[in-house]
Amino acid sequence: MMENNLNPEIISACFSADKLSIAIVDTTGHYLYVSPYWMEMTGIKSSDIIFHKLFTYHMIPGSYFDEVLRTKKPLFGQPLMTPDTGGVVYANYYPLFGEDHKLLGAMVLTFLNEQRVAMELSKKVENISGQLKTAQKYIKDLEMEKYSIDQITGRSECIKTLKEEIRLAAKNNSNVLIEGESGSGKELVANAIHGLSVRKDNRFIRVNCSAIPESLAESELFGYESGAFTGASKNGKPGKFELADKGSLFLDEIGQLPLTTQPKLLRVLQDHEVTRVGGTYEISIDARIITATNVPLRQMVSDGKFRLDLYYRLNVFHIHVPPLRDRKSDIPELISTLVARLNRRLGTNIHDIDAEVITRLKDYHWPGNIRELQNILEASIDRSDGHRLKIENLVPFDSFDYHPDNVYNPVRQAVIPGYSELTAEQIKAAIKSCGGNKTKAAKMLGISRATLYNKLKRSINEKID
Repeated sequence: MMENNLNPEIISACFSADKLSIAIVDTTGHYLYVSPYWMEMTGIKSSDIIFHKLFTYHMIPGSYFDEVLRTKKPLFGQPLMTPDTGGVVYANYYPLFGEDHKLLGAMVLTFLNEQRVAMELSKKVENISGQLKTAQKYIKDLEMEKYSIDQITGRSECIKTLKEEIRLAAKNNSNVLIEGESGSGKELVANAIHGLSVRKDNRFIRVNCSAIPESLAESELFGYESGAFTGASKNGKPGKFELADKGSLFLDEIGQLPLTTQPKLLRVLQDHEVTRVGGTYEISIDARIITATNVPLRQMVSDGKFRLDLYYRLNVFHIHVPPLRDRKSDIPELISTLVARLNRRLGTNIHDIDAEVITRLKDYHWPGNIRELQNILEASIDRSDGHRLKIENLVPFDSFDYHPDNVYNPVRQAVIPGYSELTAEQIKAAIKSCGGNKTKAAKMLGISRATLYNKLKRSINEKID
């Protein structure tokens, strides 16, 4: 998801025809864009200021951005001292509004001469503001397409329950813990919660906790000051909590957060303040915390891998995302949705799918959930004529140990051409894991009940022989 209200690349395209000195901030007070001429005039690099919060950023003294955001009114001809040269430039400040007259942010236009240039540029600004409105609408349409609750496909009872839980979670500001298997759609649920909440117009910041090296976890989450460590930016850097201020912070794979970082995260959740690495003062933050895990956190607490007090702090509103095997009635609709999405991305035009393909996909148990389904469909479409998906285009499914609880994995190989036959031991293990229910065991193994009985009978006869 976009981490800011205005996309810098689209904004840059709006200004590419003019040599204008422009800077833009969003409603939370973070710099989103600075033009090349603005950098030339001020002597500040974009990498040193983008995503910095202007209220705590002191490289540009005398900025009137905060006043424009507060009053929603423009200011003209304001003197501004450049930090590198100590010279004086002049600035016009403009609030930026969307089509719904909602404040999107503010823009400053700086120039060397005073009133004459200011008046000449005012007309250009009106045109640029219109382009920004168009860009904002385009971005929001993309976000709605990818991340709204309507993109959670399915009409099964468990999906109806899931959507109701999402709506309830969006109404409050409590921390949310989302648990579910890999590929089941936890990030989509987190985005849907943010999109329905009062924070929807502010940032949604995603952090993959498993991808952060332990040595960098604190600086990534809480930011750092200048000189905090070797290689640190001379101007410091805000952490993910600061970037998510007034918005939502999504900590994916929270169970992978280092034990050494967990008590510091707990303190931030309790105090609603962060102290940057190497910093000496607290920064107030107001971010809604949404976490997700594919490994039950309660089990990690029992194993001594996750703090109990942090678990309770995170698990205020709990949401379970059902695995695909528990909502197989949704698979035909999911296939239709995913194929349409893949058509747009791959440039194909699959408009017909053989019934046998849908039957085969419904019979499989999908240990990789929706992500695996999408991968299978994409690989199969690559082998099709681009218009019709036939059973011979369907690629073999992955084969690996599987169990619904993701704890004990004693069984299964997919019964698909090209894969070896199931052994009697695998079949018996499946029946045992299903409490003796042979129908459930057959579904788990991706075979019919009759096939299961035939394989059992064959293995018994082979032993007698």
